Amino acid sequence: MTAERSDGIGRWAKRWPIATLLGAGLAVLIGTVPTLAERAQFQVAQWTDEPLRILSSHFAHFSTRHLLYDLIVFIGLGLACELRWPTRTRWALLFSTALIPLVFLCTTDHLQTYRGLSGLGSALLMLLAGRLHRERALNSRLTKHLPLITCVGFIAKVLFELSTGHAIFVDEGAIFEPVPIAHLAGGLIGLLAAISPERRTPGAANSPSTPQHGPNPGYAETAPSCRAITAHDAPLPPVRLK
Repeated sequence: MTAERSDGIGRWAKRWPIATLLGAGLAVLIGTVPTLAERAQFQVAQWTDEPLRILSSHFAHFSTRHLLYDLIVFIGLGLACELRWPTRTRWALLFSTALIPLVFLCTTDHLQTYRGLSGLGSALLMLLAGRLHRERALNSRLTKHLPLITCVGFIAKVLFELSTGHAIFVDEGAIFEPVPIAHLAGGLIGLLAAISPERRTPGAANSPSTPQHGPNPGYAETAPSCRAITAHDAPLPPVRLK
C-alpha cells in the first residue's frame, strides 16, 4: 500500500463517523432477527464460555420500542461527537463496549441478561457535555451552562432509576428492567474521554523554540564588527607646509 493511499484511507476514516454507523448497523441487523438477539445478549451464566457476548450485547434489544429509542439517541449523539472528535469518540465507545457488561456482572445480582445501546449512549452524552464545557464552545447566556445542566440531569436520571427500578424514557417493566449502573459506568467513561489531555504531535516538544525577545540570532553574522575607539584610532592633525 502506497503512502498516498494510506493517507487517503486515514482522511476518510476521520471524515466519516464509521463507529456510529457500524454500531447502528449492527443494532438494526440483530434487531430484525429475533434469534440473533438471543445469541448476542450478555448472560451471566455463560460469559466465560462465550466472551464475545460482552461486545455483542450492546446491539441486542428486548423490544422494537427499546431498539428505536436507543438508535435515535445513539445515532444523534454519535454523529455529534464523532464528526467533531473522532478519536475521543471511538476510544470512549471501545472502552464502554468492553467494560459496561463487566460492571453489570460485578454489581448486579438479580439480573441475568444485559442488552441495549443505552450504556454507549450515556458515554456519548457525557463526552459531548464534557468537551463543550472544556472548549468553551457555548458562550451565550442561554447555552453556556448547558453542559453542567446536562450532567446534573444525567445524575438525577440515574438516581431515579436506582430508587424506583423504572426507566424514565422506555419503561417496559414487563419485558425488561433498566440497568442504571450501566448508564453510570458509560457516563463516567465518556467524561474521562472528554477531559483527557490532548495528544501532542511527536517532536513538538524537542523542536527549538524561537526567542521572542532579544537580538536577531543572525545579526552577529551580518552586522559589521564594532570595537571601542582608542587614541591610536584618532585622526592625525593636519600638517602645514612652509
